[in-house]
Amino acid sequence: MNREMSLKKGFDEIENKLKSIKGDFQPIRIQRIGERDTLMITSEHIVPETGNRMKVFHMIFQLNDKERKEAAASARKR
Repeated sequence: MNREMSLKKGFDEIENKLKSIKGDFQPIRIQRIGERDTLMITSEHIVPETGNRMKVFHMIFQLNDKERKEAAASARKR
């Protein structure tokens, strides 16, 4: 949950942390989802015990007041 930083900064931080993971659960793929702005990040990992692929969804519940108000205003226009 984010109250202090912008969505972009939050997703950048998630992506950087994913890229820093080393070892058995290191991501084999990281993807940002969203046309103009990132809505979520997915990462794909190999489960060490089974060798199966596992997809993880990383989302931010954005409570940064300025961005929340802008998103709500934009949604009302549609």
